Amino acid sequence: MTFASSKMALYTFVEVFLFKYLSDINVLTGDNSFNYIYSLYSEKDINRKKTDADILGEYLEKPRKQMRLLFPEGEDGTNIING
Repeated sequence: MTFASSKMALYTFVEVFLFKYLSDINVLTGDNSFNYIYSLYSEKDINRKKTDADILGEYLEKPRKQMRLLFPEGEDGTNIING
């Protein structure tokens, strides 16, 4: 999150909010859930094997891809995930 603009900050907020919400209602479960990604930060502190970049990569490769499948691009090319 660079917060280069208020528009990008809003996109980021909506994406994180949606990720947490879909996890809370059990649409995203297991490796795709908010709790799983959040738990990686605890492991990072204990094991020091994962970096913040590794954890972001986990989010991008699993839950974010799943959310993009759940919410495909509209006819105008826009998407809830990544604008």
